[in-house]
Amino acid sequence: MDGLLLTGRSRSVYLSVQRSYEKHCALQNLSAWPVSRQSLTSWLSSRLLGNANQKAVKPDTALADLAALRAYHIDNFLDDKLFDNKHFRRLIDGARRPNPVTKVRVRNPISRDTITTLSAGLAALPPRPSEMSANILDDLNSATACRVAFAGFIRLGEFAYKTDDLRTRSIFSATKLTRSDVRFSSSLDHAQLTLKRSKTDRRHGGVQIILAKTGDGACPVDALQKLLLLDPKGPRRPIVLLPQKAIQSQQLPLDLIY
Repeated sequence: MDGLLLTGRSRSVYLSVQRSYEKHCALQNLSAWPVSRQSLTSWLSSRLLGNANQKAVKPDTALADLAALRAYHIDNFLDDKLFDNKHFRRLIDGARRPNPVTKVRVRNPISRDTITTLSAGLAALPPRPSEMSANILDDLNSATACRVAFAGFIRLGEFAYKTDDLRTRSIFSATKLTRSDVRFSSSLDHAQLTLKRSKTDRRHGGVQIILAKTGDGACPVDALQKLLLLDPKGPRRPIVLLPQKAIQSQQLPLDLIY
């Protein structure tokens, strides 16, 4: 049941926060669950100010921590109205005053020329799958990821996946991009990508993304055609065979796209 409530990454982060809260309550001789006004105020103050057991966290982190504790209440059918109390938001806002805003690193948009450079290897691929080496296949998948993510304004988390995601095939097929989610028009002037789940699609109804054929060095349709031809896989396989760690290790700047 828990697998239907939260993604693996969210569950891991929330669990860490919940354990921190439980440890604090144990040290303060407070009952942890359900969360009370006293236990939450004590723990939140400790998180914001820091103590011998932990460093102070940023106000935005503390705000996210509230969501983790609220998630426990929701998952265990406990009343969660306490988390709507404005007192806790005021406590966090008060902690912002002595904490200057951290300067955010500027991330410039990726240009079409950058995508063309990153995917230039698609112009010199072997004509048959049997001639594709492991390195060339990696380059093909990387280049396709670059072009499709750029053309479709797709976030990295919507396009890539982690190895752990493959453990439950049914959930993977229902939430991640697979080969069956690609459709080409009869004239091959565009491809349609079905994004089954995205950050803004709260109801998980799915989003149709149209990728136009551009005919240049950043064309997503050309990349997808070559991928399906030279790296044939089953319809339930990932659209590109690059887990997130592999994409990051190759220093592809997909996280800057959106």
